[in-house]
Amino acid sequence: MAGIGAVASLASTVISAAGTIAAGKAQKQQADFQAAQLEVQAKEERAVAQQDALETARKKRLSLSTLQNRAAASGFGAADPTVLDLMGEIAKYGTFEEQLARFGGNSRAERSLSSAELAKMRGAAAQSSAFASGAASIIGGVGRAFG
Repeated sequence: MAGIGAVASLASTVISAAGTIAAGKAQKQQADFQAAQLEVQAKEERAVAQQDALETARKKRLSLSTLQNRAAASGFGAADPTVLDLMGEIAKYGTFEEQLARFGGNSRAERSLSSAELAKMRGAAAQSSAFASGAASIIGGVGRAFG
């Protein structure tokens, strides 16, 4: 009878260990999925930033064109120092806004990529921990069954 109890105990330990290992594998798969979603989000952030920068560049060109047209209509020439100063300021500010849009998008993308990397590390750690816990359960169960 003691032999049956030892076998049953050992079988229970193996099943428990297998469940622990499977749970760790599932946690890793979940973390990998989350990481993939965060990587997609990072690409989207960069794409949105690029679109924002392009829209800012379009507005800058429109502002410069409007300034030239108004200057010409008022009798000033496009080469008038005041018009040139205003155009220079519009160009500088517009370029700054374009760069700011790109920087913001890249910054958000890098945060998403860092979060993705962290998720992958957590998943790998959970899987390793579950494997070690499962192995320890088996070793302990064997020791109890035959000790």
